[in-house]
Amino acid sequence: SQIKLSDDSLKALLKRLAYSNVHKITNSTSISFNNGVFQTPLGIVTHEGIDEARILLDYFFKNIKKNGKDEFNQNIDNYLKIIPRPKGGGLLYENIFPDVESVKKESDVLDALANSVDLALKPADTVGDGKPQEKVFNLEMGKVTDPKLIKKITDWYNSTNKAMHHYTNVKIVNIYAVDIVDYNKNFTHDDKQIVEVWHGSGQSNILSIMKTGLFCSPPSTAAIAGKMFGNGVYGSKTASKSLGYTLGRWGQGRSEIGWLFVCDFAVGKPYYPT
Repeated sequence: SQIKLSDDSLKALLKRLAYSNVHKITNSTSISFNNGVFQTPLGIVTHEGIDEARILLDYFFKNIKKNGKDEFNQNIDNYLKIIPRPKGGGLLYENIFPDVESVKKESDVLDALANSVDLALKPADTVGDGKPQEKVFNLEMGKVTDPKLIKKITDWYNSTNKAMHHYTNVKIVNIYAVDIVDYNKNFTHDDKQIVEVWHGSGQSNILSIMKTGLFCSPPSTAAIAGKMFGNGVYGSKTASKSLGYTLGRWGQGRSEIGWLFVCDFAVGKPYYPT
């Protein structure tokens, strides 16, 4: 209700993105989604808990070869108190984070959860108390209909979809105009420093990005989340490179559907490595 849509048909898209966000978390953990909040048996998931989980995840990433030893297992116990797993037929320590790849996938879950906690509504018993509803989104969205703009983006996509990345079969289905009003309003730059890039992300993160824009994750996740040159916000002039981050090449779960943002990056003074 807070998102301004140019076309009612986009409501189905928003529901799909919201469902995907929740499904990623509830399918990967035993966290439940009730009355608009994420909960564990120990209570509601908070940012403080997620930050603590990130620190532990950084430990697992750096100490994966110590899997099965007492300190590693104790930290798994601590982690599962924050981000629990379904017990099923028994949960073995060595199967929770068996390798670096499993830690990277868990980092994706924490990213989705951190964004979703921001989006989550208050519990039902606090709704209708006469207080004004908090403004979560300040977003305007519509389908792009300008043929010149459609051609420009499509031509750029086709010309930078490199065969080496094996995504030449992936085609553009729809192009949307997204205005994250406050985020764009605060974008300051020197026009000479602007670079247009692609940014790819998994479907479960798209709604969160449309709320907050792109931002740097906490430093403890820098080594985990596939950040090749350290912590920061990443984009590429090559569409197929960014497709890897939305279709699963770079560590996320595989997907048949991808999402790319076309972004203006204010890059400041560039450094060109040799």
